[in-house]
Amino acid sequence: MIAPTQRTIAGQRGPGPGRRDERQRQLARLRTEVSRVQQAVLRVQAETRRLAELDATRRLTAGEAGQVGALRRESEGLRLELALLREEFERVRLMEGRPSRPPSRSVETVRS
Repeated sequence: MIAPTQRTIAGQRGPGPGRRDERQRQLARLRTEVSRVQQAVLRVQAETRRLAELDATRRLTAGEAGQVGALRRESEGLRLELALLREEFERVRLMEGRPSRPPSRSVETVRS
């Protein structure tokens, strides 16, 4: 028979202090990563808008047209990275054993 731990004897639930600390570290890292990706999304959106405005006034140069393709690829990569971060958030959230609020989806990637 397995002896009960001090936490279960005291009626406490949830992860122990070490696991809780690890969860907090992971959440802090996820916040940092999501912030970095959101900043990149804003940069890609601004550059895409700039190129769209140029395209409305004149034909894009070959270099500018190449930038449009690169921005589309980067946008898709950022979208996928955010999806992976959401999955990781769910995994970390479940470490606590109870639901919590998912990360904000306020910044959408550019879909060209």
